[in-house]
Amino acid sequence: MKFRRFLVHKDSPGLRYGKIEEKMGLHGSMTGDIILEDCQVGEEALIGQIGEGWRILAQLGNSMRAWGAASIALGIAQSALNHAVAYSKDRHQFGKRLGDFQALRFMMADMAMQLEAARCLVRETNRRVDIESPNVSYPTMSMVSMSKCFATDMAMKVTTDAVQIFGGYGYMKECPVERLMRDAKVFQILDGSNQVQRMIIGSNLLKA
Repeated sequence: MKFRRFLVHKDSPGLRYGKIEEKMGLHGSMTGDIILEDCQVGEEALIGQIGEGWRILAQLGNSMRAWGAASIALGIAQSALNHAVAYSKDRHQFGKRLGDFQALRFMMADMAMQLEAARCLVRETNRRVDIESPNVSYPTMSMVSMSKCFATDMAMKVTTDAVQIFGGYGYMKECPVERLMRDAKVFQILDGSNQVQRMIIGSNLLKA
């Protein structure tokens, strides 16, 4: 089977849009069905050559996971940490700042370490992808999956801890970390779930 990739214009006959879904998070991005019924496009809509569709898709997948989901996860986690640190400086309980309690300092230290480790992995992965593209090696493809998996799992952990630091207020809609936690969750699923990323990593290890 020869895979093909086409660019379909939004006004093409036979293309219509389904229901816009209501999601738990990521409200800044619309999600819905794209429905194709007897939709025809011309040869000028072909991207690349016939038979190159899967290669182009795999190449795009490397980029989406490394500088897409993984990088967005870094930003979400950094924002959550920033909010947690600022709140721990301003909020006082039992006569001292929240940040003066050792348990919360340890929690924030772990958040910062996990975030920095993910940031280093994502940067190194993107460097290798840039050097090797379009023919990315199996070790680098593994790093793409590692970056996506590690960074998004980290973001979920860091945002959940941020909600914990805010206490009951962190669970309220008006609190910024509540949204960050909901947004972080989807990136463990998008661009290939983190379970799939672990399958890719394990498979590539056996090919090395």
